[in-house]
Amino acid sequence: MGNELDLLGQWPFPREELEKMKEGVYIPREKILRFIHGKKNNTRIDFYVSNDLFHVGKMVIPAKGSSDIEVHNGDEVIYVLKGTLNTRIYNNRASKTSVINEGYLIYEDEKFLIPRGLKHRYFNFDDEPIEFLLAVASWKNSNSIIQSREDKNRAKDEPKFRASIPSWQGKYPFSPEEKKPAVLRKQDAIHMIYGREPDEIRCYIYISTDEITLSDYWICPGAKFSPPDIHTGDEFYYVRKGTLTLTNPDTGRTYEIKKDEAFLIPKNIWHQGFNFGNENVQVLTIIAPSLWSTEERGTEIAYTKKPVRFTGRLQA
Repeated sequence: MGNELDLLGQWPFPREELEKMKEGVYIPREKILRFIHGKKNNTRIDFYVSNDLFHVGKMVIPAKGSSDIEVHNGDEVIYVLKGTLNTRIYNNRASKTSVINEGYLIYEDEKFLIPRGLKHRYFNFDDEPIEFLLAVASWKNSNSIIQSREDKNRAKDEPKFRASIPSWQGKYPFSPEEKKPAVLRKQDAIHMIYGREPDEIRCYIYISTDEITLSDYWICPGAKFSPPDIHTGDEFYYVRKGTLTLTNPDTGRTYEIKKDEAFLIPKNIWHQGFNFGNENVQVLTIIAPSLWSTEERGTEIAYTKKPVRFTGRLQA
């Protein structure tokens, strides 16, 4: 049996396979890549996705526990699922023996941004384990939200879409030059209404750097997001409340994603979410490196094909 660490960077599938599949990937509990993390202080990390664009997982810190000191080459975003997370940011200009460093308190359902290159450590000072989602951007060319030359050439063969580029993309809550650690609460988010009548849904943008975007959206019972959506980066879904029905309008492939389950939508794959339940659906979304290409300017996302739907006719 091979080393599980060899799967990092190509989980749940290598990029070449994702491009051949042209489909999203449902990630049940048995498809999570789990590790004991740390040398001095042990935590558990469950990877849903680890590829060339981002690493997304859930960390569990035991009661009164902590992580080792960490530092990453990409921006990191955090969403606290359970408990209260304490994070210490180490000042690179301070003495190595300094006992005073910045500390941040992140409560359940709050978000946190850690810019690339900052040393940090997680603490749990409570009597119960804490759980939080984390995502680290791994885009090598992350100093720009514009597509690479290779992606530009490939995009010529991809379905065309039109999307006005929002002014906040790549620079919320800070521009690339001014990034710093920050706790983001609902009142800090950019509140948007997405979609066409009568299917408008609520969307909250918490973090959008030049490397990664974290948001969540809410679908009311009986509603859907319309038109179908598409991105120039990979998108990770984590269903926080309710049950999401997600379809690929190009193929008709449809998935049911329940509370605390995850899904990966590779870049340039059309998708559309529905709520067939009787309660609101809340979906946490993480996209890397960017939502839309700065070259695809226009007034709206336009899915111009006829979506694959079952019409009720069965042939013997």
